[in-house]
Amino acid sequence: GAEGILVSLRDESGSVIATTRTNREGGYRFQQLDLGRYGVTIELPDELRLTTRPVREVALTRGMISQKNDF
Repeated sequence: GAEGILVSLRDESGSVIATTRTNREGGYRFQQLDLGRYGVTIELPDELRLTTRPVREVALTRGMISQKNDF
């Protein structure tokens, strides 16, 4: 993983509702979210290239922990 990558959480309309940056291992976390559908996007520096889908779709249900939403 890459450290310091900007990760954005988007609501169903596509609006950014939260942001965070990846840690040393490339991990990130959004906490205390309401139930619903979200999109997760990243902004890479010019020297890096995305090789997967640009948006991860996540649907949260009660008590759910969503993991492995890697790019």
